[in-house]
Amino acid sequence: MSQPVGPKAEHKPGRTTFLERRVYRRRRLIDAIKLLPVLGACLFLLPALILGDGSGSTALRLVYFFFMWIVLIALCAVLVRALPDDPDAPADASDPAERNEPREPAG
Repeated sequence: MSQPVGPKAEHKPGRTTFLERRVYRRRRLIDAIKLLPVLGACLFLLPALILGDGSGSTALRLVYFFFMWIVLIALCAVLVRALPDDPDAPADASDPAERNEPREPAG
C-alpha cells in the first residue's frame, strides 16, 4: 500500500551508492561553473541594490563592474583548468599498473 521512505527505498540492488572521487570532484566543479552566471548577476546587481537611489559616482560603478567582470573571468578560468580532460581516463594513465599493461622486464 505505502512505499517505504528513506535510504532503503531508493537503494537498488546492483548499483553503487558512492561515486569515484575523481568523478565526484568533476561533477562538483561543473556545478560550480554552472553557478558562475548566478554569482555574476548577484555581483553586478549589488551596487544597484545598495545604492538604489542613484547616489554615488558613475565612474566608481564602472570600475566595480569591470573589476567584477575580470574576477569572474579569472574564476571561470581557474575552475575550467581544474577539470580533468577525460573523465573516463584512469587517474594516472602513465602508470602501467593503472592501465593493466604488462611491465617490461628490467635488465
